[in-house]
Amino acid sequence: MKYRSLLYAAGSVSALAFLASGAYAQIFWTEDTEIWRADLGGGNSQMIFDGTGLDGSIVDVAATSSHIYWTDKNDTTTGGGIWRANHDGTGATQYISNDGSLFSPQFLQVDEANNRILFSDWTQGLFSANLDDGSNLSNINNPAANNTGLTLSGANDLLSIAAGSGDSNIYSSDLSDGSLATVGDYAGGNQSYGLAYHAGMDTAFVTVFNNGELRSYNFGNDEVSLIFDDLTSPLGLAMNPEQTHLYIVARDAGILSYDLDTGDLVTVIDGVGHFGVAVIPEPSTYALIFGLFIGLILVVRRRFTRK
Repeated sequence: MKYRSLLYAAGSVSALAFLASGAYAQIFWTEDTEIWRADLGGGNSQMIFDGTGLDGSIVDVAATSSHIYWTDKNDTTTGGGIWRANHDGTGATQYISNDGSLFSPQFLQVDEANNRILFSDWTQGLFSANLDDGSNLSNINNPAANNTGLTLSGANDLLSIAAGSGDSNIYSSDLSDGSLATVGDYAGGNQSYGLAYHAGMDTAFVTVFNNGELRSYNFGNDEVSLIFDDLTSPLGLAMNPEQTHLYIVARDAGILSYDLDTGDLVTVIDGVGHFGVAVIPEPSTYALIFGLFIGLILVVRRRFTRK
């Protein structure tokens, strides 16, 4: 038996600081060795990190109310790591360096509520470190060959997928003890990379690169849905904090926005994108999330049995 909250308000702890900063909705994405950002509607596009100091190339980018984070993929046991910068790219530094336990860092998940950053490594598994200073780097477990997308679905429930051909499993890692379980099969394993989770729908979304697909898996009824099968090289996947839209990287084709309510798919930024994508919302949304976080103290948790 396992418990999972109906909602998980990661990122709410620094909401007040975000409101004070005067920030506004933005989208960030990776371009091989660069980080770019734009307004959520696609305007004011600019490069904010040019790759200076990287050991390799960038896979994923994640964002909090104050910083962006990205993986430096070196494909060796002596290079690569995790970088951090301000939203405008200033202060860029590799704040988690490879201590010999990494090979090829891939995708990121920031857990502000528990002061940790989580990331996958292609061959070495899933890792955790302190968010504030990058210390206490530790290996959680190693679910599969070619670990890729990961996302939190509860305070200590980390979902992940892998890019191995034929591997369409969704894995669950209990962050309290490192235990591992296979919890779903989205029936489309052929180089899968992006993973996102919608709390209200209790559903995971997955991009399948070679098949050009966006798929979903509902944990409540084990239902698998093929949402799109004609996407251009879909890779990174991010859910906006409001959990109303998915943002998809279609490599070199653009950043796509999928409306979970209407089913509309639109191109937000045309002709861009390499691997990763992240979104920060309007300040008012962070205020809402902060309120939800406080309210969650009183939310009754429901029992959920994984397969």
